[in-house]
Amino acid sequence: MEYDVSLIIIAYNEEKYIPILLDSIISQKTDLKMEIILVDDSSTDNTVNIAKSYNSVKIMHNDRKGDLSYMKNNALEKCLGKVVIFFDSDLAISDNFIENMVRPILDGRTDTMLCKTYAILEAFYDVLPDNYSKSYVNFIRHCPRFMVKRFPVQFIPWIGRWFKMMKDKKRIVSIWRVPNRTHAT
Repeated sequence: MEYDVSLIIIAYNEEKYIPILLDSIISQKTDLKMEIILVDDSSTDNTVNIAKSYNSVKIMHNDRKGDLSYMKNNALEKCLGKVVIFFDSDLAISDNFIENMVRPILDGRTDTMLCKTYAILEAFYDVLPDNYSKSYVNFIRHCPRFMVKRFPVQFIPWIGRWFKMMKDKKRIVSIWRVPNRTHAT
């Protein structure tokens, strides 16, 4: 069977996050035929069992621990989609993400697509990293939602770059001279 898109997820001990990603994939608003492949890097937790509970997920076991390039290439050789999307396992996608990323490629309007991360996962789901500080949790749980979305993710590093430029040049620098690219996400 040929698929419109193959979704390849690389995972290692992601039992906390993998249901969030898989649920967000399954709830996509699209008619595209999707193949979901989880490449497990010898997880020691419940990651594989959770993924198996989703009938549509194919499981691949990595035989070269920790070799990310090998895992991606191995999955690429076996996937059947016209388009391929790689996912880290600790994220969630919007309900129209796959349609918006894949349709332009299938329609021949572009050859590739690029996506930026827009929000902090922990701010929208009841999950926290294994190691976290109380101040981090307090910030995530109590800050306004717009603070964990796109604007501050781009604006705050841009302001930092502006101040650094002024410090380096030892003079006031016009905001129009500060590069727009922040590499913040």
